[in-house]
This record gives sequence, structure tokens and C-alpha cells, in this order.
Amino acid sequence: MVKTIAISCCGIGLGHAARDKAIFDKLRKKFSVKILSYGEGYSFLMKNKINTIKIPGISYAHGMYSFDIFSEVFEKVASFGKIRRNYIAFCKILDKIKPNLVITDLEPYAFLYAYRRNIPVIVLSNVIATLNNYDGLPERIKNNSLALQGFMLRQFVQFMLNRGTLFVEPSFDLNARKQSKVVQSDLVVRKLPAAVENGCHYKDFYYVSIGSQLERGLASKFKKILPEFKDKYFLIATSSAKRREMGENFVVMPFVKDPFPLIKNCSGIIAPAGHTIISEALVYGKPILAVPMKNHIEQVVNAYLVEKQGFGLACYDLKNLESSIGKFLLQNKRFERNISKAKFKANGAEQIAKIVSGLLKK
Repeated sequence: MVKTIAISCCGIGLGHAARDKAIFDKLRKKFSVKILSYGEGYSFLMKNKINTIKIPGISYAHGMYSFDIFSEVFEKVASFGKIRRNYIAFCKILDKIKPNLVITDLEPYAFLYAYRRNIPVIVLSNVIATLNNYDGLPERIKNNSLALQGFMLRQFVQFMLNRGTLFVEPSFDLNARKQSKVVQSDLVVRKLPAAVENGCHYKDFYYVSIGSQLERGLASKFKKILPEFKDKYFLIATSSAKRREMGENFVVMPFVKDPFPLIKNCSGIIAPAGHTIISEALVYGKPILAVPMKNHIEQVVNAYLVEKQGFGLACYDLKNLESSIGKFLLQNKRFERNISKAKFKANGAEQIAKIVSGLLKK
């Protein structure tokens, strides 16, 4: 009898959905796989022709390219009744699916559902790397918001680890330390470079990727700054754009369903510090200027790891974006060499599929 797997995907932004698509494609060859999401994640998966089950999700408070943990805590306390109703609705959906195993890509309802029903669960994340590297952040970057997020994350992770939950982390942290119940996999990308046709007619350009609506404040910033770099050309892909727009040395494009010809042929990538776009940059051998959302602990640590390991630069403050771009362009070749030495295999989806198969044999 074919066993059923439920993948519950955080619908905030596009990164979770992008890597879950790659894992979904691997698992469905052997199992009956149902994927669930909401928000931007749901829209992304549907645009990629994956029959996705819509679930109630948890939203996050944010400003113009910044994350406000204090407003977030207050909002969640005030809306506890709504959260409880959404969880009950979520459980009804999962009860109909009857999964033999649950994979949660940082979607908290799924963990609670699996734990309470004694169903095997895998937490797919990179929060372990976030917590392990937070202390290494420069002191000028640390603040009360990041400290509170770190504390809350640590409590939640420990709660899950104490209950035997398995974490799987597709990591670009080359010095990740071994921990019980934490498996480090290679990076997960939707498409390997060898599978991408060279159908890109642009030459000598930098790819600026702004995927999520949470990051929409960045696009206008780039349009003002990029004309200062007259000898370079930039392609800006952003879901906030309604139509194609030409600038002096850049073009703005709406949502790009298949960005991989652009990624494969660009000279480097400038993007928010989401785990998925960084993973894609590294697998394709492209240096990256990571611009983390203000006060977003995961993105801040991701950017820190990019710079620490010599894969690119981090720009922690938009006030420094122009100077950061200038420094990034000058050091491009050095970053390329460092990425090449790291030799990322990008077989994380296959490794995760093997882990799932092993758990379901028990």
C-alpha cells in the first residue's frame, strides 16, 4: 500500500514553497504526497501547476522591509482565539488526508498536529544554523528585537527536540556542528544548472531578485541607486511589478516563473537574504550581495554567513546599499573562486527523500 506524506509549507514569501516543490517532485515518485500552503506560498505552487491544498496560516507583522517582533507578539496574544480556530480547521484537513508522515517547512500547526497524533514528523528548516551563528554577529547589528526572536526560536526548537522531532537542514554553513536529532543535508534547488538551457539573450548583467511582497520596498530603492553604476546592467525581477519597465541601465520584470536561465547567465545576484535564493546562487556558482530584511533574525544570520564564508557581501542597512553594491562589484571574482571551492552538490532533495523512506520503513 502506497503511504501518504503531507508537506505543510509556510506561505510567507516564496522560499519555503520553492524548496518544497523540489522535495515534492522527488517524493511523489514513490509516495502519495499532498502539499498544503497559504498566502504567497500557495500562489507560487499553484502557478507551478502543483495541486495545493489551501490551509489557514499565520501572518507576520512587518513594515517597509523590516520585521517587528514586538508588534508580532502583541498581535498573536490578541488573536489567540483566531489562531485556535485556524488550528482546528487545519486538523480537519489533515484528518481527511490521514498522512503516515508529516513534513513541516516551518509551519507550526503541522508539528502540533503530528505530535498530538503520534505521527512521524520532519521539521525542514535552517533555524538551527540561525541559532548556532547568532552569537557571531557583529555587535553593531545585534538589538533587542533579534535577541527576543533568538530566545523564542530557541524555546520552540528545544520543545520539539525534547519530543524526538527530527530536524533536517539544507545548509550552506560549511562549519555546521553535529547535533542530535539534526541532519545536515546539501542544498535544495528546483533545477540543477545542467538542466537549464542557455535561452537567455541578456549578456553581462547582474540579477536582482525581489520575490516576496514583504520585500516590495526594495524595488524602488534599486531603481534610484542602480543608475549610479553606468557601466553595469541589471535585471530586476519583482512580484510587485505589474508590467515591464525600462531604466537607464536596468529593466524591471514582473514575476519570473523560470528564473534559472537568468541565474545561470548572470554575473552575480543581489537579493534579500532568503535561504532559497542564496542556495540557488551558490549552486549556480554566483556571488551574492545579501540584503537582509531589518530585524529578521534568519535573514540577518544568512547574510552574515554569506559574508563570513567569502561567498559575497552583506548589506545590513539600506542606507549603505549603494556603497555595498560598489564593493560587491569590485570583489566579484574572489567570491566566485570561494564558491567554486565549496563544491555544493545540490542533492538535498534526494537526501531528504531517503530520510523519509527510512522513517516510513520503521
